[in-house]
Amino acid sequence: MENTHDSIRDGDAIRLMDCTKFSLMLFRKFRKDKYAYTLLLFLFYLKVKLTIFSGIDSLMEKEGRVKTFLLI
Repeated sequence: MENTHDSIRDGDAIRLMDCTKFSLMLFRKFRKDKYAYTLLLFLFYLKVKLTIFSGIDSLMEKEGRVKTFLLI
């Protein structure tokens, strides 16, 4: 838990994702299915949004437009 708080405070997204994946395994092992399901949905939506945004960014680079970063 401390590692998660440190990664949020430091802004380390990779370490935060690692902590989230580890928490997902622990929730699943100890039969906390609702928490595991929520984390799984979070990881899925994050992966989909990052894939869509990277596609938009690469399309804009091909067209010669300025890159924009969308925050949702």
